[in-house]
Amino acid sequence: MYSDTASTDARAKLCSLLAEVFPGDLNGFYLASGGAEANEAAIRMARKYTGRQKIMTRYRSYHGATETTIAATGDPRSWVSDSHTSGIVKIADPFPFNFAWDDKDEEAGALRCLGALHDQIIQEGAHNIAAIMLEFITGANGWLKPHRVWTEGVRALCDKYGIVLIADEVMTGFGRTGTFFGFQQYEGVLPDIVTFAKGVSGAYIPMSGVALRQPLYEHFYNNPSGIGNTYSAHPVACAVAYATIKYTLDKDICGHVR
Repeated sequence: MYSDTASTDARAKLCSLLAEVFPGDLNGFYLASGGAEANEAAIRMARKYTGRQKIMTRYRSYHGATETTIAATGDPRSWVSDSHTSGIVKIADPFPFNFAWDDKDEEAGALRCLGALHDQIIQEGAHNIAAIMLEFITGANGWLKPHRVWTEGVRALCDKYGIVLIADEVMTGFGRTGTFFGFQQYEGVLPDIVTFAKGVSGAYIPMSGVALRQPLYEHFYNNPSGIGNTYSAHPVACAVAYATIKYTLDKDICGHVR
């Protein structure tokens, strides 16, 4: 049964539980099968919601192996798509290879890197930028945790210019960093869209999703996103994800990770 046609008890239970474990007003969920699918959907949603096209991503990031998500990736894997995928803009990374933003004061370095991003937003045209997509803790390009001043500043810039902040939690979600989500390492920083995969089902079965804050959820409730896939919200996958999250909570996996 295609998930756009009707719901299932397994899906309803999972979405109810997801709304409990996600912080703030991240209450709406689109469910898919893999992390790249989730990131593709998040990018399309940000573009449709804002009416803008540019997506800013970090160097030293990984977002998936589909055409758009590999272009959004910030390492040499993106080179295969750079020449024919439009709208992706790479931002200067808090962890450059050949210099330091400030080799003595981490906070000062974070502010300098943030200033470079602010300049880039102005030069690219804030009215053209749909989203900034981040791994709040990098996974595949070194286990890198940006300074809180930088992440707080990125949230503030998104608020200032009406840019959607997407957190890619495919690698860090569901307890892997000692908090339920990697972005929760930064108190008070709440993304507008969060993508997730592997961890939601313990990788026992393919499962992924996109969490939306209330304004985006309401927008797509009334303006269908046009995004779908054959196994979206598959009831077996939903049941596995529900059981996995319950286990994660009951066994205090986050506490063990900490």
